Amino acid sequence: MGTQSASAAEPQLLPENVVTASRTTEEAARTMSTLGVVTSDQFRQQGQRTIPEALGHIPGVMVQKTTHGHGSPFIRGFTGRQNLLLVDGVRINNSTFRSGPVQYWNTVDGFSMARMELVRSQGSVQYGSDALGGTLNVLTRDSGFLDAEPGWFWGGSTLYRYDTNSDSHLGRLETRFGQAGSWGALLGVTAKDFGDLRDRGVGKMRNTGYPEQNYDLKFEGLLNPTTRVTFASQYVNQDDVWRWHSTVFNDTSWNGTSPGTFPARI
Repeated sequence: MGTQSASAAEPQLLPENVVTASRTTEEAARTMSTLGVVTSDQFRQQGQRTIPEALGHIPGVMVQKTTHGHGSPFIRGFTGRQNLLLVDGVRINNSTFRSGPVQYWNTVDGFSMARMELVRSQGSVQYGSDALGGTLNVLTRDSGFLDAEPGWFWGGSTLYRYDTNSDSHLGRLETRFGQAGSWGALLGVTAKDFGDLRDRGVGKMRNTGYPEQNYDLKFEGLLNPTTRVTFASQYVNQDDVWRWHSTVFNDTSWNGTSPGTFPARI
């Protein structure tokens, strides 16, 4: 009876490639930058709700948030407008960004993300201003038309998640279609209904939940073997995302703090 060696039967892992560190595709193990990567599978399997929450698992990053709808990563001691956020290489930072902890990083739907690449420290300033602490590039999902079988293709996926603690519901519908090697499109819709959190010692924390609606559309086509055109649109809408600690609904003092005085603060 023939036998097969254990080494031959083991699956071969392909090297991980990144593009944000040097603006060109290279193996992550060969880059000189301090890099952190979060994939779509990791984001979903770990039960993350937002982009900032996922960044909290990267060494050297601390996330400050006073409600689940916010979240501001501290990267090498910098936060707010001192860190740069990109979506598919396009700057999200602008002149209206405040200093200090901000909520802007939660305005990108994590379920539209294929992978995130975080370049820490001053090596990220090749992307321009605001990149003192680091640069996060959110690479969004696409149709995969370059890797599809020859001919026309169509496919899709669904996702649903339920959280028993806060009675939260999250769902996503996604469809992909196009002509392999020529063009492809992806359309995704995500709906989130986060309920109020419950704690064993505090009970139900009022106004910690919020609804959110998202859609993302990406169209890609090859003009010639070396030129690709991409059209992308993303939309995020969040309603009544309260800063819970600043309002009168904060019924419990934490470590000597006092409840807020605002009837509402968003």
